[in-house]
Amino acid sequence: MVLTGAWHTLRSALWSSCLPCGGYNFAREEHQLQYCLARAFSWGYGHLTIYMSGAAVGGGFAVLVDVTAGHAEVGAMVALYAIAIPVAVYLLGLWFVRDRLLLRGPLSLVLPAFAVLILVSVPWLGLSGMTVLIVLAVVARNHLDIPVLHPETEHQVSSK
Repeated sequence: MVLTGAWHTLRSALWSSCLPCGGYNFAREEHQLQYCLARAFSWGYGHLTIYMSGAAVGGGFAVLVDVTAGHAEVGAMVALYAIAIPVAVYLLGLWFVRDRLLLRGPLSLVLPAFAVLILVSVPWLGLSGMTVLIVLAVVARNHLDIPVLHPETEHQVSSK
């Protein structure tokens, strides 16, 4: 039983850790933020939130492994939120450094919406559901043809 739980945790950890990277590292519009010094500083220092939340996701998986192995005094829901909260902060950090400046309209709120959805759905969907929501967030943000507005000239640039 513990081995099955450990495999499930490891598989979900790999998917949950790798997929958000696709939502950030392969985006092509970060260079557009360098036209304004204030935006460049918020983009640069805003990465602290992204890096810290990425490290906290690893800590959350350590808590989940301890709970699965029976070495923790906290419950499974606390372990799931130890992963869900940093993932939500990660998505909000991405929105802060990128999407809030480049996108307009309701599509600019894709990442905050998924951050809230992940936090709200943890009791019902668990770790597998959180992984599915992360995949959907990456697909919704990167694979839809969302028009990007240049921050200085306000003309549309394709996000692909």
